[in-house]
Amino acid sequence: MRKDLKNLCKVANKMLKGAQLQCAVDGYFPRGKRSEVFLEDTRENTAAYRGVQMLIKKIKGEDYQTELEIPKKDVVPGCGTRAGKRLVFVPVQPAMAA
Repeated sequence: MRKDLKNLCKVANKMLKGAQLQCAVDGYFPRGKRSEVFLEDTRENTAAYRGVQMLIKKIKGEDYQTELEIPKKDVVPGCGTRAGKRLVFVPVQPAMAA
């Protein structure tokens, strides 16, 4: 416990100084944080409009930016099959409390 509190204090002090945290260096598990952004109430800011614009760019072969990244499925090596289906590992982030 004493060792963990020392590491926790190091991370807390780094956060208070406003420094950028690095999970590999600081030894913590990163969280995927989402926050709401309220845009001006116009047609261009609706999800439907943005989705259609993204689809049009995709069809034309242009570069587009998605708002929600879908995690890629990785095949777990050495697991074989179960009932004719391949087993996959899907990395997920923990649900955020409201």
